[in-house]
Amino acid sequence: MFINIVNFKCTPLNKLYFVYNITAEYNNKLYGYCLGHDHYTFYANGCVAWLEEIMVVENYRKTGIGCSVMCEFENWAKSRGSKLVALATRRAAQFYKTLNYEESAVYFKKIYNKCWILLQHLLLWELYI
Repeated sequence: MFINIVNFKCTPLNKLYFVYNITAEYNNKLYGYCLGHDHYTFYANGCVAWLEEIMVVENYRKTGIGCSVMCEFENWAKSRGSKLVALATRRAAQFYKTLNYEESAVYFKKIYNKCWILLQHLLLWELYI
């Protein structure tokens, strides 16, 4: 079975920010995808591409689908003038190392519950009234 990268979609959110989606499909069945975007940063002195998500169906991992999707994303990033591609991973470090990515930073996150987000919106709304 040959799985082809068949769908590329670049969506401009504004003049400086684009979202890019790639899917790997065969006979209208999804086997993998990635979603990323680019933005300008001071530290890179230019545009940086950020890979938000990548997924390959578990039974089809290590078949080249992930590499093909990443290659297409990297080509898109280069075509947009990105200085680098960055991402965060928890379970796939070896996959990215195989693609010549270097470990670069520690990833932090802060999760907001819905009540906190609603409170923040209400507080901001009061400032504008």
